[in-house]
Amino acid sequence: MKPKKGPATEPQKEKDGKEDPTIKEYHGGLTRKALLLALLPIGIALLLIQRALQANTQFAFNDPDRWLFILLPMLLGVGILVVMVLTAARNAGKRVILARSGLTYQDSHDKFVTPWGTLAYSPPKRGGATMVRSLLLSDGVKFGQLYDVFTPRFDEIVQEVEARKGYASTSTRFKMG
Repeated sequence: MKPKKGPATEPQKEKDGKEDPTIKEYHGGLTRKALLLALLPIGIALLLIQRALQANTQFAFNDPDRWLFILLPMLLGVGILVVMVLTAARNAGKRVILARSGLTYQDSHDKFVTPWGTLAYSPPKRGGATMVRSLLLSDGVKFGQLYDVFTPRFDEIVQEVEARKGYASTSTRFKMG
């Protein structure tokens, strides 16, 4: 006879499957600040492309000035848009996992795992007039940088890293004597 499937025979996902509250995972993304900062470069790029297309009708096909007034603005406009999209995509793909044992940083190129005792970090300046704040994390060999414009919960990450790093540095000190 097969046992009946029911609450008693199925795995206890509710008890065992709950995530550990000491493990927090943060993903990159776009914030309102990033979108507001991107408005001016996107507007300039679109204006350059529009003016290049408009100037295309004003020059003959063999005119040498065509390179200056059509190709150059077109390349600049497309270049600005490509750089902005690549920057946003690279920073949106970053991931930070804060666990009890240490920190895991991962982006499209690098991944490192480091315990709290060996983590080196540089928090953003407090109270400054900095337009874009950053958090630098390192395991001694590799480093990763998070920017507040591409990290929706940036302040929470900074507070967690400072709290956990501070706790690790006081709890792992060597006793002399």
